[in-house]
Parts: sequence; C-alpha cells; structure tokens
Amino acid sequence: MSDLNPLNQKPVSRRSLLKMAGLVSGGLFLAACDAALDPADEPADAPAPIDEPDTPVPADDPAPEPETPDQPRHGGRLRWGTELTPDGFLDPALGAGLPLTFANWIYEPLVNINEEFSELVPRLAVSWRPEDEGRTWIFDLRQGVRFHHGREFVADDVVHTFERILDPDFGSPGRPVFSNVANVEALDDHTVRFTLNTASADFATSLTGFQPKIVPYDLTDDEINSEPRGTGPYMIENYANADRITFQRNEEYWEEERPYLDEVEMISIPEATTLVNTLQAGDLDAIRLLPIPMLPIAEGDPSLQLSFGPAIYKDYMFMRLDVEPFNDDRVRRAFKLMADREAMTELVWGDAIPARIDDDNPVIPTNPVHVETEIWQQDLDEARRLLEEAGYEDGLEIDLWCMNDKYGVIEFCLAFADWAEQAGVTVNVQGMPSDRYYAEKWLEASFGTVGWSPRTTADEQLRIAYSSEAAWNETRYESQEFDAMLDEALAETDEARRAELYEQIQRKLIKEGGQIIHCHYPYVAAMRENVHGYKLHPMDDLDPRGVWLS
Repeated sequence: MSDLNPLNQKPVSRRSLLKMAGLVSGGLFLAACDAALDPADEPADAPAPIDEPDTPVPADDPAPEPETPDQPRHGGRLRWGTELTPDGFLDPALGAGLPLTFANWIYEPLVNINEEFSELVPRLAVSWRPEDEGRTWIFDLRQGVRFHHGREFVADDVVHTFERILDPDFGSPGRPVFSNVANVEALDDHTVRFTLNTASADFATSLTGFQPKIVPYDLTDDEINSEPRGTGPYMIENYANADRITFQRNEEYWEEERPYLDEVEMISIPEATTLVNTLQAGDLDAIRLLPIPMLPIAEGDPSLQLSFGPAIYKDYMFMRLDVEPFNDDRVRRAFKLMADREAMTELVWGDAIPARIDDDNPVIPTNPVHVETEIWQQDLDEARRLLEEAGYEDGLEIDLWCMNDKYGVIEFCLAFADWAEQAGVTVNVQGMPSDRYYAEKWLEASFGTVGWSPRTTADEQLRIAYSSEAAWNETRYESQEFDAMLDEALAETDEARRAELYEQIQRKLIKEGGQIIHCHYPYVAAMRENVHGYKLHPMDDLDPRGVWLS
C-alpha cells in the first residue's frame, strides 16, 4: 500500500466522467435517465392525478379558516410520495428499508434522538439513569400509554421486545448491538432494569436505533408484522406490500396535542419525473426523497419548499473477503487504490448538495468520534503491481452488482470500472432494481453495492455491519481483535479514552475492511408550501407527529 501517486495522476473531471458514463448503453441507465427527464416528458401511462382536496377542512367547521402558519392546526391528510414500493417486514426487530419508516410511526422506542443527533428525547421512557458505573441502567416508563388494541403499556412489553431481539433463533439484525445485555427485568409495571455484561456509556443512545421499538407481549410475531398494534401516533388495520397505504391518527395517543394530521397516506410512484410532477400538480403534499436531477426544478418552483438533512447517508461498493479474489489482502488493497473518491463524489453530487468526501470510514461525519484519514489515495500503478504480485499478471475480470434505480450508484460504479481497466481489471457492471438486488445479491455477491442509513452510535454503526456475528456483514469482515476493540470502547466511560479507542478501530477497519466508501451525503425532501413542521429525521425519514397543513 502506498499513500503516494507516482504517476501524479489528476482526478478525472466530472465532464470526462459524464462523457465516459454516457458511452454505456442498456438497462443499467434506466433509473438514472428517467430521473433526468424533463417534466414535459411524462410517460403516457403515468398514474392519474390523485383526487384529494388540497386544503383540509375540519368536519365540525365547513368554512375554511384563515391561514395561520405560525399556529399548528389539526386535521387533514398528508399525501406522502415515495420512489420506493414497500417490501419486507413491518416488524421493527426484523425490518429494513421503507417498512422501518412505517414501523417508526406505529411503534415507539423508549428513547428517541433529535434531528441533529445531538440530544436524547424521552418517548416511552420518561427518565433513565446508569448505576454501578454504567453496568446497570434503570428506565422509568411513561404511565397511561395504551397500545392500539387498548391494553396499557407496561414493563413486560419492554422485556418481551428485547427477548425477541436477543434470541439467536429469531434472527434480528439488531442482536449484535445489544449483545452486551445480560438481562432485562421488570422491577414493577413501570420500571425496567437492564443489566449489562460490561459498562456502557452509550446504552441509552443505542435504544434510539431502528430495531428496539417496543412491541406488545400479547401479540404473535405474525401479528406484530402484519396486524401491527403499537403505541405510536399512527395506526393501520393491516399491512401488506402495496403501492398505497393509509395510516390513521391514533386518537388515544399519549401526547395530548399531537399528532396534528388525521391521516398520512403513502403513495408509491417509482418513476422520478412523475413523482415530482405529481407534487408540482398538487396531487402530493410531500415527497420522501427529491431526485437530485430534479433539484433545480424544485428550487425554481415557488409553490415548493425543500428540507435538507445532514450528510450522513452513504452508498458504496464492497468486496466480500471470504471468497476469491478478495480473500487475498493484496487484491483488496489494489481495489481500494483504484478508486478516486473525490472524483466519484464530484461525478454524482457536484455542487448540488453538500456531500462529504470520505476514506472508507462507515462512521458518520457528525459523530463526535469520527476520524478523517487519507489512508487510500488513488494509485493505479501500485494497484497493478499488487495484482501482479497476487498472481493476476494476465489481468482479472469480475462482475460488480449494483442498484440501477438509486441515484448515482451506476455512475460511480462505471467510473470505478474505467479506473480498474487502467489497472488491468475488467469490471462488468451488472444492474438490477433495488428490491431484487437486496433479495438476491446483496449478501451473496462477491463485489457489490449497498446503501446504509445512519446509526446513532459509532458502536452500532460498526457492530451491525462489521462484527463477526453481524447478520448484515456484507463484506464478511471477521476479526476477533476488532470485536474485542469494539467491546473495550463500548465499556470505556472516559470520553477522551473512548475517542482514542474509536480512532484505532476506524483506522483498522479502513485498512483491512472490504468497504470502498467515497462519501456521505444528505437527503433532500420536497413539500408544498402549505406543509408545516416537516423535518427530515435520519432514523425515521419523517417524524409525522409535528406535521400540519394550512
């Protein structure tokens, strides 16, 4: 490995990369091209406009009230458009992708975190405290909360939730995150005690993740997934994979004034141009994720407003370390040296949004222990030398599997393939829709792509994808030393020492791991001007409790 570039090679310009990418034909570019269509090019078979009123009128007052944008009002339906069609588990302990967003509306955690990832917020727990130097945590539960099927929320529900997550036969991807939990017990109906194997200063923060939403002990696993009954602000009668799902306001929600909306209707419109056109026409109130090629159009429309989140999302390439050719460290280092991370970021995002160039570090840039490194700089000469040393002096050919319906992924894969060819490697970029890709290729491909949402703690971000027991370890990185380092950092209560340990962990993973992470980027949501209180939440996509319509 070398940090130097003997060729003094300059990064490929965005113009050159776009020109290169434009030479590739076929279905791989379907989604990217669709996203860049002019709004006037809407296909003839686009869905008919959705016949819903733009302005909600309360049932007890048929006359429209004057708009009061500074004062939330109750009532109305938010028509929420998304490019995804939900597929998978609504059970929060098992879910992934868009169904996890819905699970966050139906089920609730003990503790939440604010949009800036800077402050913990009480939800089903009103207070918490560590004891025994962080080896025990006591949570005082909110009283008077009821599940959607009428039963009162009690401590036994918390115990049941974590027994499911910790059961190795249940298969929750959140199990590695809570592997430090030795016991969960109800001290009374409204007090829970967690006993840990080792101290953890981050334990309360770890409860803000995707999996530990509280589910009722008196429902079966099948009912939790398909007939969900949580304590959250919204509820549905049943769940089935569909392109339109309506969530009803929980009239018995414990927070007196919220939520404001009567309904949230999820409407799936996979084609990017049609999605934005539908929002502009007023047949949607908001869209989950604005396609970046459509950003200038949205910015120029006075009827729309935008919401930018922090740069904490990532789509990247990965190598599977337990199969050829990547079981050879020399090949892995060669592939890491092929990537020009700055050029990949510039190609996809340009000046459109503030993406953060990265160096294969999965810990999000906003995390206080995130470290900046320059371990991998493009060096095609050294990459070729390493491949020859590994026995590939006559070249190497490999398929790179990627999502062809997610913005930018095809583009940075094609750029990488161009650099790889200069180093003596033929990379065949193979694209397929995200739903098929995650079902068929994600955890099977030797060379693939993946998209990751942020995690609130460095421990979860690292443990859920890179520890030896992680169910979502797409790289198959396995290091007992790495696992032990994670445990040591988790148990360390001195902040300076913890930061030092996490820096060592990140540097080790950047050097040894199979991830090629070129940047973190923000999400951008778009909504009509009569939508208020809409904030992108990194863990929920949208927290609908504070949204209201004027």
